[in-house]
Amino acid sequence: PVPTFTGLAPLNLVADHAKIDIYWLRWLWWPVIMYLFWAMAHVCDMYFVRSIDVISERFSIPDDVAGATLMALGCNGPELALNVIAIFKPSHIGVGAVIGGEV
Repeated sequence: PVPTFTGLAPLNLVADHAKIDIYWLRWLWWPVIMYLFWAMAHVCDMYFVRSIDVISERFSIPDDVAGATLMALGCNGPELALNVIAIFKPSHIGVGAVIGGEV
């Protein structure tokens, strides 16, 4: 018989082989996720925001305009680069970038 997994299939697979209670295993993800959010906020605060401050001072851009435009470019810059590359070298990666960016 083919085993069928319901719910969280990887957790069920681990629980079958390691005899771990799935309930407690589900709760272990939350501290990891919270740490990743904190780490991302810390890195952005240390590097990304300070670089926007330097650029806005150097080019005399108001803070609100620099925040809106440069932060949007920082978030969507990889998609823009992929689509520009897809113009010169036709591939399906441009479509994937657009669909992935909207998700």
